[in-house]
Amino acid sequence: MAKVRVHELAKQLGMESKEVLAKLQEMGEFVRSASSTIEPPVARRLIEAFPNAKPVEETPAKPAKKTAAKKSAVKKEATVDPNLAKEYSLERYTNGDTAKTYEKPEFKFEKPVFEKKKIINLPKIIDLDMDHYAAQYCIGRKIPEDTYDNLYYAEDFKKFVDEIFPEHGKELKEDDPRLVIPFYDADGTLLAFQGRALRDSKIRYITLKLAEESIKIFGLNTVNKEEKVYVTEGPIDSLFLPNAVATADANLRNAVNYIPKDKLVLVFDNEPRNKDICKIMDKAIEEHFQICIWPEMVKEKDINEMILAGFTAEELVDIIDKNTFVNLRAKFEFIQWKKI
Repeated sequence: MAKVRVHELAKQLGMESKEVLAKLQEMGEFVRSASSTIEPPVARRLIEAFPNAKPVEETPAKPAKKTAAKKSAVKKEATVDPNLAKEYSLERYTNGDTAKTYEKPEFKFEKPVFEKKKIINLPKIIDLDMDHYAAQYCIGRKIPEDTYDNLYYAEDFKKFVDEIFPEHGKELKEDDPRLVIPFYDADGTLLAFQGRALRDSKIRYITLKLAEESIKIFGLNTVNKEEKVYVTEGPIDSLFLPNAVATADANLRNAVNYIPKDKLVLVFDNEPRNKDICKIMDKAIEEHFQICIWPEMVKEKDINEMILAGFTAEELVDIIDKNTFVNLRAKFEFIQWKKI
């Protein structure tokens, strides 16, 4: 683990370097100056001495004031909103005002249109012969068997997508078998789905939303928002953790739009050399999310790989819980973890 300079730590604590130096001396640590480095265990002790400290957030620059536009000397002619006029006319009519100074309102009633819920008309993994290659894929990845009832098999993914979502606008290959993972909202309405390639493919995952405004969070139909909620990138990874959801991309912070922030634990992939992931993790720490920083003993990239490497689901939960941090401690552990 890398050392950290005193002035960097002071900045994160929101203190002057001389105050930090004084505290270190009080702790029995001899440090020459603010540019000196201290060992990680010393830094942790210092952080713990200031439990209420939070990472200093950069104050965004105020935009330059624009020159006020000159007000036009010509007044606009007053106009009446036609919809407002109709409402006024209707109100007078319902109040029994029969004077001939208004036009009798025209009543128009449109029959409500209820969109039929989309249903996945595909075989479930649990209904396949366990020798079927889709079932064998799930077995090989050690996906929990109690989730097979919620996973589907598409022999021809393009045909399936064309039928359930004709307006998708995607260029899909024919004869492309995939594991289909549905995304439902809390009421069980299908909002999106993901297809995982079962053959060699340049595009391993294809995720489609049934509408632009659809929620792209996997697991909302089963999660308990009153308890701790683990957030992963991949839906398959989330199947190994209790009370978990997945965002189907690296921006795990999106889960806060549907689940209380204080219940979330963001579990990013273990990729310390991935610049994009590191940038998003840094932002999550600045926004005071609880975040898991994988310890050095874990070498695998994601939860499914960790399971395949021999970790049990219970062991992973224990590792995640013991390595979940927030605020300054999260910032410090993140600095030690990243490799860029």
